[in-house]
Amino acid sequence: MGAVAVIFVVCMISKDVTFAPFPNALRTVSQTLCLLAGVSGIASHFTVALLPRYWLVLTYLGVLIVCAPFTTFPFFVLLQVMSLASAIVFAVAFFDAAQQARDKRLRMLVACIVLTYGTVIILSLLVARFEPTLVYERLFAGNETGYEIRFRGMFSKAGGMGAASGLLLGLAAIFLRRWWVKLSIIGPAAICLALTQSRSFWIASLLAGCMTLWMYFPNWRKRLIVCSGIVGLVVMTYIALNFTVDTSDLQAFGRVNTVANLTGRTELWDFARKGWSGKPWLGYGLTLGGLVLEGDRAIPSDADPTQFSRQTLHSGYVQSMMDSGAIGFLLYAMIILVAITRLVRYDSRRQYPEVLYVLLFLSIANLGESVIYSGSVFHSLCFWIFAVFAMGLDKRTLVQKNGENQDLAGADRNAMPFFPNLMR
Repeated sequence: MGAVAVIFVVCMISKDVTFAPFPNALRTVSQTLCLLAGVSGIASHFTVALLPRYWLVLTYLGVLIVCAPFTTFPFFVLLQVMSLASAIVFAVAFFDAAQQARDKRLRMLVACIVLTYGTVIILSLLVARFEPTLVYERLFAGNETGYEIRFRGMFSKAGGMGAASGLLLGLAAIFLRRWWVKLSIIGPAAICLALTQSRSFWIASLLAGCMTLWMYFPNWRKRLIVCSGIVGLVVMTYIALNFTVDTSDLQAFGRVNTVANLTGRTELWDFARKGWSGKPWLGYGLTLGGLVLEGDRAIPSDADPTQFSRQTLHSGYVQSMMDSGAIGFLLYAMIILVAITRLVRYDSRRQYPEVLYVLLFLSIANLGESVIYSGSVFHSLCFWIFAVFAMGLDKRTLVQKNGENQDLAGADRNAMPFFPNLMR
């Protein structure tokens, strides 16, 4: 199971890289292995106790499958659902184990994500230094703004780099123990996150980081309050004394001129809202919510569905409403809320800060970007994997077997079979 997890992480992140050879083969092989390993693992130790923990996410998959025949491209939608199901089923089998085994598997997964994303991001900065034309993209941001130059690194879009660098920034800061290793990863991650100029991921990283610090690292609460106070004091002083500082470069970097309409998102969401009445209950099919933008135009039967799948609605919540209708969206929203609340409730010993950061970062970024919606990109599947982990927690997590009171979050780090030196 551990080998399959490593193959899955490396192949899916490599598939998201623009220059990766045979991306579809990487996706097919890794997700097929996950599905086979997941089904085999669940079948070998299936108990009725699995259903109360994971019924919500399994019901969501069932609704997506039921919706598929009523869509314009049913076979394509079924393939997307199977891609999503492969990660969810594997995660259930991977994490449904005794607590020590589950914790060790989580640490192995996080270590693999940090090393793989870290490698890609450092390479992105190196390419930016010597061949910048390969790692920047030109995006049309509306008639008023025109075209923008955004950093995408080795990913196909700046949003992919924003999700990757935001995830890496939090995971490396929490997970890595040696300061020189920690700084060598979070430094490039922070630079890449800033260069993307993606406000959604900036805000998500900041909020998720502050909330995780507050809940899991009480020693940092005073520092967080002090830093917030200093920032507030500087802002109030600036306003009270009416300082005049040239902030034109900062405003351009933060794309302040696009804040009013959120770079066209408000018009896009309004158009989607009006078109939602076409398929209000079952939606247009997983990843095909962009079909709502076609309006009344007839879709040719021989059209390529992947072209419509790339038309995201720049909000995972709006995307889910269009993809799976009101029924699917209700389950989708419940999964996000239940995963976060279940983790907070049952992780009373505060062992899993990495899980909280991932869930918060992706669910917050999901407001302004379609982050949690597809079975084809790693950062989307990453949410579902960590959500399954959170849903697997229950009252048993509150009680250590055999009177064991050691801190499992740190006691077994040096025993991890993969990359042990990073945690020492």
